[in-house]
Amino acid sequence: MIRTLTSYLRQFRRDEDGSALVVEFVIFTPLIIGCFLMGVEMGLYSMRHMFLDRGLDLTVRYVRLNTNTPMTHPQLKDMICRNAGFIDDCDTTLRLEMQPLNPRAFAAFDPQPDCIDLSQPVEPERGFTLGSPTS
Repeated sequence: MIRTLTSYLRQFRRDEDGSALVVEFVIFTPLIIGCFLMGVEMGLYSMRHMFLDRGLDLTVRYVRLNTNTPMTHPQLKDMICRNAGFIDDCDTTLRLEMQPLNPRAFAAFDPQPDCIDLSQPVEPERGFTLGSPTS
């Protein structure tokens, strides 16, 4: 049994059929696997973005419908993170900034956003005011 196996392996090693395809296989297989993994990673990023958008939308809806309920900044962050789903360390990494905008005289946001630098202290949170019902 061992002799037949060794003779079969020797014959397989000497056989050169299909050797022209080995180079293409070696070159293109990592490229195809890399493209597949990039697609999976982009899908995960898109899913996290969608969950964060949903959490923000639900929280903004709650704030707009309950204008007499006083909300604090930590409560809003907690509500966004609860509605967002499975985002890792949402409470520590989410940076929330609320600014009033006039829809009839639109002015752009400040182009220099507040960023988190973990090696330095974070800038203090900007205040926000609750909306008021329009008559």
